[in-house]
Amino acid sequence: MPQDESSRGPISQWIGIIVRVLLVPWITFITVFLCIKGYWWGLVFIPFIGLDLWLLRNLVLYSRTQSG
Repeated sequence: MPQDESSRGPISQWIGIIVRVLLVPWITFITVFLCIKGYWWGLVFIPFIGLDLWLLRNLVLYSRTQSG
């Protein structure tokens, strides 16, 4: 049976935040590297950067409401 969001512990919340924080620079690096090399299809990763930043913002807001 899957766990719902209310049963997540503080450690799993921080793990989600850390994973998102690490993904943003990685996706950005891949996008810039591909564009520098002339592979303009690397620009398809830009929406993923935006999605990752949006999810990171929501995770931080959620963790703040749970701890406060």
